[in-house]
Amino acid sequence: MKTPPSDKKSRILNKAVDSLLSELSLRNVAWRGKNGKAYYKNHKYHSRSLASLASLARDEAELCRLAAGWKQVRDSLLASSPQFENSEDQSLVIVIENFSTAILSLLEELQQSSLNATVLLADPGGLFWQSEAVRIFPNPDKTAASEDSREAIDYEAWREIINSDCDLEGKIYNYAGILAENKGIFYPLPVSITDLDKACRLFGLINRRSGIKILHLIPSYYSGKPEIKNSSEKKIKAEPDPFACESFPKSKPISVKLQQPSLEQAALPRLAEDLLDLKLTSCIWAARQEPGLFKQLRSRLQTASVRSALTQAAGSAAAGTHPLVIISAIDLPLILNEMFDRLDFPVTVLLIEAGLKSCQGSIPSINRHDLSVLRNLKHLTIGVPADEEEARRMLKTLLSLQGPGLLRLSCSPSVGMPAAGNSKPFGDLKGACIQKGKDLALLCLGSSVYHAVLAAQTLKSWGLEPGIYNMRWLNPLDSDLMREITGCPNLITVEEHAKFGALSSAAAEYLIDNGLSGIKIKSIGLQEDISSSDPEAHGISASGIIQAARELLEI
Repeated sequence: MKTPPSDKKSRILNKAVDSLLSELSLRNVAWRGKNGKAYYKNHKYHSRSLASLASLARDEAELCRLAAGWKQVRDSLLASSPQFENSEDQSLVIVIENFSTAILSLLEELQQSSLNATVLLADPGGLFWQSEAVRIFPNPDKTAASEDSREAIDYEAWREIINSDCDLEGKIYNYAGILAENKGIFYPLPVSITDLDKACRLFGLINRRSGIKILHLIPSYYSGKPEIKNSSEKKIKAEPDPFACESFPKSKPISVKLQQPSLEQAALPRLAEDLLDLKLTSCIWAARQEPGLFKQLRSRLQTASVRSALTQAAGSAAAGTHPLVIISAIDLPLILNEMFDRLDFPVTVLLIEAGLKSCQGSIPSINRHDLSVLRNLKHLTIGVPADEEEARRMLKTLLSLQGPGLLRLSCSPSVGMPAAGNSKPFGDLKGACIQKGKDLALLCLGSSVYHAVLAAQTLKSWGLEPGIYNMRWLNPLDSDLMREITGCPNLITVEEHAKFGALSSAAAEYLIDNGLSGIKIKSIGLQEDISSSDPEAHGISASGIIQAARELLEI
């Protein structure tokens, strides 16, 4: 447990935040708790509707979501209603007192939805600033926005602010800074509350940028003079932090786990590039997120509502092209009836934001059960890639078929594969044996393949011979590979989906149909009660597979 900062430091910092907001005459302020109520009571120049929403928030995460929804509606009104034409357009300011990596992940999600907001991080103890591991970027210019960006910061003013309090050349990152940077969130040097003018100037600088920005307020910069080691990666040795963060124990060396890009994030840009060469493919974008690099397709890219996407695709197919329809997994229920009734023409559905996609703190039900529903369309070819290069090959395979197909892209972290110059489609709808086994078969689908590869190394050290099988295609299931797999007496299925209904059910059905009752089977998949979008929390990890193997083999 981390020790809470003293009430005195909290009061001082909250008073400074109050003064900063008042000095800047900010109106769109979201601040929950007793400190927020005190601010709204003492300052009448604020949005009453936003203040009411802030009073409803049960925690910092809910505050961010409510504020984001409020801002989206307000921007829509400003853009479409004549009575709001002359309204003052101010950016959203969210005051966070209890910061965590979970809040950072949420801010990343909100930034992807094009939210423009500044987060004031009130840190009474310098908790996220004083640390044993910080990183320095010697040239702030190298981290600036690109020259053609309209939102580039005035770095001369930036250097002036840095140099006035710190004799280190460059931009200093702490724990929160490293994590924020890797989530694409702008995080400048923390600023002391003892200099209100500097805090106001810094707020003015970062507020010119779009997206999510964090202004970190601390009581003082750091205690003691830091020592810099002369090495390729410079480190600062600071005094121990009296307020230890439970995420980074003091007793162990500090290591920051950088978030890997998801399979979807890695695959979509490559798929967009491949589509440029596939001239007979039309693209219909009906997903919730922006098309991104798919805009390169120009006239071949059309936008449509989810409900009309398949009808539009049928027209494209009739005109002689193979349509590619991109939709978000959460919208799948809107077109399921049409898929069952009318999906009898060549079309490929690219399902994005699938699997462990966080949505307001939980995983939508359809994201847990999408494959179990889709598997009932016996004429639908379903591909679930393990990495971005496999996604490229699968898409080309599906686009070459004469019937309907679906490619499901996961939102889980991806190992990442080097880009192949010209990926070729699969010659058939077959899976792959990565490693033959005798004692145990690990039957994997999608992003779980690499967890199985890591788990197999440990199982080998125990004297076991585990087999690893990448199924690739859920529909049709590779019967030849299944025949090889059933040579093992024990079987574990691993998938980023509900435990039953997709791969596990398909494997069990194969065993029953072929009278193979002597094989023991165990399933790893998403829990029904979901409170985390981390695959490891559901056992979809090397350690989770190892534990399942121990239970199955009773060792």
